[in-house]
Amino acid sequence: MIAMAAQRNWHTPLLIGLFLLLLVAVLVWGDSSVESWYDPDSPSPSGLLMLREWLQEMGYQVTTNGRTRFAPLPRQHMLLIFPGERQFTLGEAERLLNWVEEGGTAVIVGHADRELRRAFNYRSRVQPAADVEQSQPLLPEATESFDRGGRGFDATRGPNIITVLNSGDGARLAVLRHGDGWVWLVGEPRAFTNGRLSESRAQAQLFPAFLRTVPAGGTVVIDTFHLFGPLLPAELPPVETFRDWLYLTPAGWAALFLLLLCGGWLLLSGRRLGPPLETVTRGRRREAAEFVVAMAGLQRRARVRDHIARQQSYRLKQALGRPWRLRSSLPDDEFLRQLHSLDPTLSRSAHHEGSIRGNSAAEARSHLTIEQVAAILDELATVPDEERLLQLARRVDEFRAAYGENILA
Repeated sequence: MIAMAAQRNWHTPLLIGLFLLLLVAVLVWGDSSVESWYDPDSPSPSGLLMLREWLQEMGYQVTTNGRTRFAPLPRQHMLLIFPGERQFTLGEAERLLNWVEEGGTAVIVGHADRELRRAFNYRSRVQPAADVEQSQPLLPEATESFDRGGRGFDATRGPNIITVLNSGDGARLAVLRHGDGWVWLVGEPRAFTNGRLSESRAQAQLFPAFLRTVPAGGTVVIDTFHLFGPLLPAELPPVETFRDWLYLTPAGWAALFLLLLCGGWLLLSGRRLGPPLETVTRGRRREAAEFVVAMAGLQRRARVRDHIARQQSYRLKQALGRPWRLRSSLPDDEFLRQLHSLDPTLSRSAHHEGSIRGNSAAEARSHLTIEQVAAILDELATVPDEERLLQLARRVDEFRAAYGENILA
């Protein structure tokens, strides 16, 4: 019947096994998150690690503004804004404008944000890649032409825009003056990444021009709040992989709980996870004689002759004292004294007992005197060697047999 039930339900463990295999595969190989652009700590071509280390070598402090809120502080001398996941709000754009008017420098790279265009009054439009030339000198040692143009935005002229790099279709790099601060507009969205700094010498010539308005040892902040988006309300990182969903979301916690619940149900319901184990057949029962032989062999290997000697002395006094109701636990001297007072000669008591049980018993007991009993007890008290102990044990067994006692008692 069990075999028939197993054949009917073969698909249940198969489905569970496939589900667990899929879950393990997703957990092991599903942690490959997508590379984020403009990551300040990434050495990949899309990261900003090269720019960050370059600024630090020049003595500038490079940091980020976090991912909880956007609030530029007066001590931040330059703010780098790259295109990211979050757009600027009206209040954030106004705070940035006030910060620039107080003397801050903002570098907006490839950004077409509506609130930024409205706050700083500039326009942009998509243009193809093209070679660009300098309209205004950046550095004395800078090349006059750049090997690659912007791919994305064309900052057109506004009321306060000064064109720095120009192509046939319009400006690719411009600067705005607002109050005591400056705003640099960079049309290429991939500008200043590790890949662009490595393949283009012109990219490295642009950034020192931005630092002219930043004091030596100043602070350069990368806007990671709009780049990667804010954190969740519970300060949890964004969910990008299946593992993040499983560990960081209530739905993932429910899936884990359901999986544990199903595993507990399978365990408590007695579902077999393998073939049944064979029961061990019960062997024959041991006899009492085997126990006696085993214990004797154990005591012999342990060399506990003193215990055996005390046992033989106890058996001898038990056989002698039973007719007179003498306790075998008495010391040897006290036991012999009381036995002699009750019956001065063992031969007389043996003759009296023999008249009751028969002449053969009386004859066997008449050969044992009080002196022989004392000698046997004294020799047993000294714990003789194994051979002598066996001889004394035989004499005790012979005497008990003459009294009709059980030798194994």
